Amino acid sequence: MSKSVSFRSKPLTEIHVDDDPSRVIRLDLSDSGVFTRLRAAQPRLDAIGAKFAELKNADTRTADVYADAILEVEPQLKEIIDEVFNANVCEPACGGASLFALDDGMYLFERIIDVLGGLYAEQMVEEQKAHKKRIEKHTAKYAKHTDKILRESVEKFCDTAEGIVASYRTAGE
Repeated sequence: MSKSVSFRSKPLTEIHVDDDPSRVIRLDLSDSGVFTRLRAAQPRLDAIGAKFAELKNADTRTADVYADAILEVEPQLKEIIDEVFNANVCEPACGGASLFALDDGMYLFERIIDVLGGLYAEQMVEEQKAHKKRIEKHTAKYAKHTDKILRESVEKFCDTAEGIVASYRTAGE
C-alpha cells in the first residue's frame, strides 16, 4: 500500500517567460535555501568572473578568444544557475540565446539571477509576515498572562528593594 503526502500548502509557482506557454519555469519561491545555494556557488561564479577579467587585460582580445571562453564557461554557468534555483531555469529562460547575451547593458544570466532573486525575496517577506501572524495568534493568550506575572514580579522586587533600603536607613540611624 502506498500513500501520497504533500508537505507544501502551495503548488510550485509557474513563471511564463516572455508570455510563451512553452517556456515555463517552475519554482518553489518559499525555498529559502536558494540564498544559501547562491552563497555556496559564489566561489565558482567568482572563478568565471576572474576568467573574463583576465581576458579583458590580455593582449590577445579577439572574438575567437572570447568565443572559446564562453564555450568553456557557459555550460558551467547554466549548471550553477539551475542548482541555485533548484529547477530547470536556463533552458526556458534563455530559449536559444546565450547567457552572455546583452540586453540594456546587462548579461542575460545577471538578469535571470536579479529577477528570480527578487521574486524569492518578495515571497520571503510575505512568508515571514504569515509566520509572525501565526505565532502571534498562538502566543497572544500567553503574552497577557506573562505580562501579568512580569508586572507582579517587578512590583515584588521593588517592594523588596524599598524594604532593604529602608532597613539600611534605619540601621544607620
